[in-house]
Amino acid sequence: MEIAMNIIDNKIDTILVIDDEKDIRTAIKDYLELRGYRVITAKDAIEATKLLDREVFSLIISDICLQGMSGLDLLHLIKEKEIDIPLILMTGYGDMEKVMDAFKNGAYDFITKPFDMNEMFISVKNAVDKQRLKWENIQYRLHLEEMVKKRTTQLKIAYKNLEDMFLGTVRIVINTLEASDRYTKGHSERVRQYSIKLAKKLGLTSQEIRNLEIGSILHDIGKIGIDKTILHKNGPLNNDEYAIIKTHPSVGKHILEPIEFDEKIINIIYQHHERYDGQGYPSGLKRDDIFFLARLVTVVDAFDAMMSTRPYRNQLLAEKAIIEIDKNLGTQFDPEIGKNFIKLFNTDHSTMDILKHYNKDGKF
Repeated sequence: MEIAMNIIDNKIDTILVIDDEKDIRTAIKDYLELRGYRVITAKDAIEATKLLDREVFSLIISDICLQGMSGLDLLHLIKEKEIDIPLILMTGYGDMEKVMDAFKNGAYDFITKPFDMNEMFISVKNAVDKQRLKWENIQYRLHLEEMVKKRTTQLKIAYKNLEDMFLGTVRIVINTLEASDRYTKGHSERVRQYSIKLAKKLGLTSQEIRNLEIGSILHDIGKIGIDKTILHKNGPLNNDEYAIIKTHPSVGKHILEPIEFDEKIINIIYQHHERYDGQGYPSGLKRDDIFFLARLVTVVDAFDAMMSTRPYRNQLLAEKAIIEIDKNLGTQFDPEIGKNFIKLFNTDHSTMDILKHYNKDGKF
């Protein structure tokens, strides 16, 4: 590609002429230079290969019969090194078998000695023009690829900004929803923080963590559609009220589906109340049928819920909440995810930083 750029940047094309007869070299050089080309000559293929290492050529004109390495040998060498330079061979009438071999190996054209300079010029011009057009097409393609790459990056940034703006708006809605209930204020934000910590411990990818971050913030968005008198009821829910509460994963799914959210994020919202043993809601899924990130949020969501005071029960100490998670591994919770959350709680002191933001009412 560097050769392509050099050829295009140079307004004058450079041609390498190889012949062991000085008079022929000089005649071709003088003729082509009068027509605007830069010409460098070599008396044999060995000298020519050295020139190829330090010069950029648009065309090579070489006699087939050279001392030492022949013109055909040079052609094979160019092919082996994958040097993309057209080669015109000069040959006598008795070398037609060699000419056919040369064409099979990629020679551009041949000139029969003695040759007419004007006929030679037509072949040279066609070869050089074709080579320049090829490199211009390569440069254009590279330019297009660079433009596409740049535009793709811009679109990714724009999408990320749009996603962040949307997420920011949703967080305001969630915070407003939770602010009206002193028992759940800050719940979604804490679930987000715990989820990200656990995801990193599990070695999830950056995209999985991003999906988890969005899904954990939005996991209770369906509660927007639940009557506040039920959400804020000062006492245990009756069966009918609990049935309404259990609709919030489905409501959340219906809210986000028209926005064409990533299905993985919607699965977190829709499945975060499923249980590992199949006794959860809304679909009664179990084990690996439950989306992995939803199983993760199930553990974190339950932990934070136990850490929050409710009208019908007091807030649990963190240690007791961890004991409850341990007791329900394999039933309510995915055993591996639950074990890793317990390890995180016991070993990662930064997890406690989140807990320090709780006050006596279980709020941030």
